[in-house]
Amino acid sequence: MLALVSAVSVFFSEQDINNKAAKEIINVVIIFFIFHPFIYFLSLIFIQSNNFYNMKKVKNYNDIKNYI
Repeated sequence: MLALVSAVSVFFSEQDINNKAAKEIINVVIIFFIFHPFIYFLSLIFIQSNNFYNMKKVKNYNDIKNYI
């Protein structure tokens, strides 16, 4: 995916583009790839906190064993 993005950006940088839409699309894609790990880690943290919340609702040990 990153190779595809770099190929597209190289292709557009070799063209003489005055097209603002194409530049905006490239910028959005590059920004997405920069922030993608942060989004991934935030979603992991959210999933973990949700799991802990569900574990608090569990009362006895057998339910915890079944949950795991």
